[in-house]
Amino acid sequence: MTTILTETTIPAAKMGSDARKLRASLHMSRRELAEATGVTEQIIIRFEHDFPVTLDSKRRIFKELWAKKIGK
Repeated sequence: MTTILTETTIPAAKMGSDARKLRASLHMSRRELAEATGVTEQIIIRFEHDFPVTLDSKRRIFKELWAKKIGK
């Protein structure tokens, strides 16, 4: 059976690595991000390596990174 990748599956597959790049560009450590979001550092690591984490964890991570990026 052949799997067809669509536009929606490709970005989701690299969402964590994009978050890692953004965190690094903000000069933020995983520990700092974990403390700011209320999730564990292990969840940050799992997400950045594109392993499954809860939707709430993803939301918290991106909310914090976006706030840092726009200076809030």
